[in-house]
Amino acid sequence: MTNPSVTVDLNGELSIREIATLHAQLMDARNSEQPVTLDGQDIVRVDTPGLQLIASFVTERKRFGRQTDWSAASEVLVDGARLLGLESVLALDSLPDTTETH
Repeated sequence: MTNPSVTVDLNGELSIREIATLHAQLMDARNSEQPVTLDGQDIVRVDTPGLQLIASFVTERKRFGRQTDWSAASEVLVDGARLLGLESVLALDSLPDTTETH
């Protein structure tokens, strides 16, 4: 029997303006024993606090042996993570080459 994954749709902004909403979304999935899939294909704006919150989420889940993957990531998300040196921390470098960035 396969456990279904929990999907977190990250739409619009990963920014300080949306940090409370983003935090609530992530806390709902944080303790899930099921794999969590982050969908970042529709992200149009990122800033450091937003990326740090995602990095904290991914790092904490990894520390507890919980799987977190990406289904897609926008070009804005990937570029922002690369600029801050967070690509590996966010596990964006594990995206398949076939995943299109927008």
